[in-house]
Amino acid sequence: MGPFPADWLLPHLREAASGSTWPDDAPDGLLAVLEAPGFDLAVELLLGPGSFARVLGALKDSEE
Repeated sequence: MGPFPADWLLPHLREAASGSTWPDDAPDGLLAVLEAPGFDLAVELLLGPGSFARVLGALKDSEE
């Protein structure tokens, strides 16, 4: 998965999906990783329905 190893990314995704906030500054290129084909489905399967939308919302809010 490129520059974001699973042991770093998964805890951040869990926190963003549960609290709707990104835990710290998002690294460059993270949005491109999240937009990879099938990644949305993987997040939904790992973290539950609606989690991908919450992760994207948290990431976008953190960039403002």
